[in-house]
Amino acid sequence: MTSDWQPMETAPRDGTPFLAIVPVRNRVTGERWHEMNVIWADDGDGCPEWERGWSFEDYTHWMRLPTPPAEDPNP
Repeated sequence: MTSDWQPMETAPRDGTPFLAIVPVRNRVTGERWHEMNVIWADDGDGCPEWERGWSFEDYTHWMRLPTPPAEDPNP
């Protein structure tokens, strides 16, 4: 089985939103996990855009978002 996760160096820089993961560690308990956020990078300066407080360099991997459903959930 192959993973769709790709290194952040290959993430789109054209404003396309994508799912990205950042490794997190609780400093008190030592517990570790990955936080996933939808972010995007502006093609002009490559700066990430989101409200989570992580820098672009904090993220390690990204993957494309799935295609949304074709049907309107509120007809």
